[in-house]
Amino acid sequence: MAESGEHRARLRYSRANFQRRLSTIQPNLESIQSLAQFILFMAPTFASSLVQEWVQVFTESDRERRLHLLYVANEVLQHARPRLPVSTLEQLAGLFFAGLENHLDVLFGDERFGKLMDVWQSRQVFTEEQLDRLRRRMKERLEWRARVQDAGKHIEAAIASLKDSESREVSDAQARNVESVVIKLEEALQLVKRYLDGPDECASPEGRPNEDGSKSETAFV
Repeated sequence: MAESGEHRARLRYSRANFQRRLSTIQPNLESIQSLAQFILFMAPTFASSLVQEWVQVFTESDRERRLHLLYVANEVLQHARPRLPVSTLEQLAGLFFAGLENHLDVLFGDERFGKLMDVWQSRQVFTEEQLDRLRRRMKERLEWRARVQDAGKHIEAAIASLKDSESREVSDAQARNVESVVIKLEEALQLVKRYLDGPDECASPEGRPNEDGSKSETAFV
């Protein structure tokens, strides 16, 4: 029996090409929707492989690309309902959540991610139990972030105090000890700043209509 055009198209799925598309995603609605549509088209045959590649690129990406890839997952899961069997939709949702759950720390505290969480709840993209797990993790990480910020302030104060002491009359040995401690503290401060610093924000396209006439929410700001 002759193969359908759709089946032949699915056979052309290339992991390398898909990874490249994920890695070069642009911060605009067209790029995000195009990638989401590709995943939806291939999902009946390659659901597990698609999400596996998505997770690999997601975990290796910086904060901005992770956010864009979350928008892709959100588009996929919202538009999958009228297009894919329930079993495939549940498989995709479970795979996406398992892949993203432990790699969101860099986005906690970002207003755009907070809006995306609201969409996930209102549209029931993930279960309430799954969202509660994310909220608990976010609360813990934000509390830890606040402690790191406080530690950074204390380190800065200690550096300033030690540098002030260098201007006083001290022995050469004491001066060397102070200088050594200052160097170590400055290295520690740089680590704190690297942990706290984040990249610039991106543009904010709007959602588009779903196939059932409702509107897909992307939570872009």
